[in-house]
Amino acid sequence: MDELRAAPAPPAAPSTEPAPKNGYEEPTGRRLADTPPAVPGLPRARPSRLRPGRAWRGWERLTRLFLAFTIALLLWLYVLNLENPAGATTFSRIPVTTHGLGNNLSLGLDLGTVTITAQAPQDVLSHLQAADLVAYVDLAGRGPGTYQLPVVVAPPPNVQGVVVEPSQLQVQITEVSERRLTVQLAPVGRPSLGYRIETQQVTPRDVLVRGPRDQVERIDQLVAEVDVEGKQGTQQGDVRPRALDFAGHEITGLVFNPPYVSVAVAIQQLLNYKTLPIHVPVEGAPAPGYRVTDITVQPTTLTASGLPTVLEPLNFLETAPVSIGGATQTVAVNITVPLAHGLTLYPPDASNRVQVRVAIEELSTKTQLSVLVHRIGLAPGLISVAAPERVDVTLSGPFAALQDLKPDSVQAVLDLTGYQVGTYKLTPVITSPARTTALAVDPAEVTLIITSPPTSLPEPTPALSPVTAPSPTPALPPPLATRFPGRPLAP
Repeated sequence: MDELRAAPAPPAAPSTEPAPKNGYEEPTGRRLADTPPAVPGLPRARPSRLRPGRAWRGWERLTRLFLAFTIALLLWLYVLNLENPAGATTFSRIPVTTHGLGNNLSLGLDLGTVTITAQAPQDVLSHLQAADLVAYVDLAGRGPGTYQLPVVVAPPPNVQGVVVEPSQLQVQITEVSERRLTVQLAPVGRPSLGYRIETQQVTPRDVLVRGPRDQVERIDQLVAEVDVEGKQGTQQGDVRPRALDFAGHEITGLVFNPPYVSVAVAIQQLLNYKTLPIHVPVEGAPAPGYRVTDITVQPTTLTASGLPTVLEPLNFLETAPVSIGGATQTVAVNITVPLAHGLTLYPPDASNRVQVRVAIEELSTKTQLSVLVHRIGLAPGLISVAAPERVDVTLSGPFAALQDLKPDSVQAVLDLTGYQVGTYKLTPVITSPARTTALAVDPAEVTLIITSPPTSLPEPTPALSPVTAPSPTPALPPPLATRFPGRPLAP
């Protein structure tokens, strides 16, 4: 048994290499990690290898690759921008639509248009069109009312950004209402001379109108207009109805079902027509002393249509007589023009009544008077002289009013209020009695001289003559005694 046991291993030869301080090392001199001690009877585990230098070089390689990629990307973007630089293009008048509006709701006001500026590379902008840009406001879940909502623009592919102006819009949402109305055909204008409208037809007669409740309730009538101005034949086609309010103004923002109606207006030529003057017979005479000065008729002519045998003998249309017997003032009447059997007026809506005016005025004559010119309003202390002092005034009026006139019945007055010293040319104001009229003044102007009164001066003193001594008077002989009969002489 003892021989069968394994012989003990011979002792290991001592190593010539220095033992490591902490574990083992490879022959290359690299440091090995610490390993647990060997378990008797089991093979010793191989130590793991840690290579710090090699791990650092791996991270450095990754960092360099990332930096190289980033630089290449930036360089590519730079070159791309040089070849195809980014820019901006502005599109104006882009209509704004709505998304999500309820079935029983509508817009009270038109949203109008916006201006959109798109930013993109030049190759994208060169193909970008206004139709590629869609602007709208989102009305999902909103009921009747007024809102301030943003304008949304979905940018097309490869467009980097958009700017909308204005960015918000005021939106009014109203409740929708419906009404079924009858369409009335409305010809516009008149057919050519000698033609008239015979029949009118519109199909269908009724149209369903849908729109905001307040606008639908304002509708007074639904019309289909047909232009017949100057036309000589039947006019037909499809016409869009127009909704009008009580004032005749069109109401917009409505939807018609069907959107168009078929109309037909038959225009036929008249048998014959003729324009005839109007004659007004006047009966009676005005009162004595009055006369007829003018007779006017409005309109002066009417156009009649009918059979040639009826029209050809006619040279005028005569009204009923107008009486002016004993009239002392103008007579104005609205009178009917009777039409013969088979005659009608053109156009068909023309009236057969005319306005007649007979002007009547009183007979008048003329006379001339010499009238003294009166001056009033002269400032105190001034003196006026008129040349001439009288003027000849020509008067007109009824004979009865003129035959009793006297020179003092007419006045010619010069108002001198505010006039100072000087010479003036003035027109006298003529005042005549009732029922008379001043026709002319001769001379038409009067020369007026205004002066101040003369100033009184002291009388001059006569000069004294020199005094001379009186010469001696010679002695006279005594008077001789004279005898008078019957008286004695003095002793």
